[in-house]
Amino acid sequence: QCTNTTKNGDCSYCCNDNFCNSAGCGDAGFQNPSTRGPLCMNCSKVTYKEMCHNIQLCQMDQVCRIEKLDTGNNFVYNMGCTDPQTCTSKRSIDGFSPRDVPVCSHCCRPDFCNLECSSGGTGPSIVGM
Repeated sequence: QCTNTTKNGDCSYCCNDNFCNSAGCGDAGFQNPSTRGPLCMNCSKVTYKEMCHNIQLCQMDQVCRIEKLDTGNNFVYNMGCTDPQTCTSKRSIDGFSPRDVPVCSHCCRPDFCNLECSSGGTGPSIVGM
């Protein structure tokens, strides 16, 4: 049903790969990673990290973060941008009660690197605690 067209100054661009429309209709697309902050997955309190479909452009001095929390009944994930100091200092729990236990926390710099809560990647990571 979709056709790529440009008519009377309007443009329609169709594609089916992840983020392929970021450079559609003549747009320049995402800036070079060296001139912007990382693109990170951005969700709070999702039961499965695969349920997160939101992205956030972080500030130049920020990193991506993912936390896996044990709420007692299940696990939930918080994902988004944060300051690097947060990764190496006391954890932020984003509105959870003190009984919620962080199982894993990971910070990293490359685009979309906050899809897994494990050590590795670039930047400080905290596993367990």
